[in-house]
Amino acid sequence: MIEHQINAGEELIENPMAIYVACKAIDNYRGEGTSILSGARVMTYFGRRTFRQFFYEPLWNYDLVLAVARSNVRLDDAFASRYLDHVVLGFTLFEGALTSADGRLQLPSLGERQIGYHAVTLAGWDDRGESLAFANSWGSRWGDRGLGTVSRTYWNTYSQGAWLLRHARWGPSPFNWERLSQARTDAEYAAAWSIENPRWRVRTKFGGHGHQLVLWETISWTGNPVEIIEIRDGRGLRIAWAELFYEQGDRAVAKEFYVWPDKRRRGYGTLLEDICAERARIRRSGELIVWFHEHDAFLHIRRAGREFGQQRGYEWRWTSRIPRVVALGRKAL
Repeated sequence: MIEHQINAGEELIENPMAIYVACKAIDNYRGEGTSILSGARVMTYFGRRTFRQFFYEPLWNYDLVLAVARSNVRLDDAFASRYLDHVVLGFTLFEGALTSADGRLQLPSLGERQIGYHAVTLAGWDDRGESLAFANSWGSRWGDRGLGTVSRTYWNTYSQGAWLLRHARWGPSPFNWERLSQARTDAEYAAAWSIENPRWRVRTKFGGHGHQLVLWETISWTGNPVEIIEIRDGRGLRIAWAELFYEQGDRAVAKEFYVWPDKRRRGYGTLLEDICAERARIRRSGELIVWFHEHDAFLHIRRAGREFGQQRGYEWRWTSRIPRVVALGRKAL
């Protein structure tokens, strides 16, 4: 039995197939499959009412994922399951996983066939924190009634990354951080978590049409403050957004900078970058860095991204230092 488990069946989305179809329209992948990042972007775009404030971030470190699992269990134990963070784990699978009686993923034996990349939902932890529990999509006959575990060793060897997706209308922010960090019981923790976080909106004209500029704040699981900047159309639909992480060393890092595909080449990217640079200056950052994700490294997108960055004054550099990030744009402010 898994030591600590939450109700991982409570999904952020109601129609996974609709999300998948939308992902395939934007992910540039041929054939079947998509990426967690595409799913996060689709949910951001279509979730204007359901997700008033929606945040996602990469969790490349095993201990960060474990910390989220422990936070979720605290919320679940305090009957605050509506506030749980949703984490999707991605890793490489081998054929032995198909017949696992208990759902425990084993390191592959010599010559064992790889069956591809697989994504699952975080459901808790096991083995005193040395394994992550997950809810699989293969039905209740697989593993422990549909649940499985992946060890720290397996994760560190075969992980393809993890993404946290959050209803950020609640949860960690500069406005409740002190109460969260000082909570002594699960009930106090849940009460601090459920405080509604503010957001700021300005209505403006752009391209002859009404738009909204939206700004709100959260706290990353890395401990860094984050500003989310959104450009919405007159209906409230997010069409461009950025997530600015304010890190130590006087720099702001846009770990996500995205314009919805059919809204590109209309000036939204330039407007969004202007706002990011201004916000970073207000926060006294001396440098603005933009991540270019591996997911976006298709030739035509990569070329357009590089050209846009250079036009905006960024120095473009390829990198292998950050998991699943292929390039960085750096700009002095």
